[in-house]
Amino acid sequence: MSLSTTSARSKGRQKQKNMITWYSCLLKKQSDRSSEDVSRAFTHLKEQGSMEKFHPSLLQQLCTYVHYDKLDENVLVIRQGEYGSNWYTVLTGSLAVYISEKNRVKAGPPLCTL
Repeated sequence: MSLSTTSARSKGRQKQKNMITWYSCLLKKQSDRSSEDVSRAFTHLKEQGSMEKFHPSLLQQLCTYVHYDKLDENVLVIRQGEYGSNWYTVLTGSLAVYISEKNRVKAGPPLCTL
């Protein structure tokens, strides 16, 4: 086994450990999170390519305040026209975006599915 293979495996294990820490942090209530929990979750979050453009202080706040919710299938998360006060990310599963007319969801296909 080469040194590069060993190094790659070690990095992979560290990323997996950081992800587990991130999820375990999300499962805790904000009041139960230690500064170490937040720091470890931050380490994972800043490694995510989609988060590179955000300032580290924002990522730190996300690690402090976000929480995990598991939603049932076909749950309406936000209605068109509402001013949202929450931020959502899909960890597993999918979501569909529909456009409504006069506060009624079209019966047709979604605008997009993510």
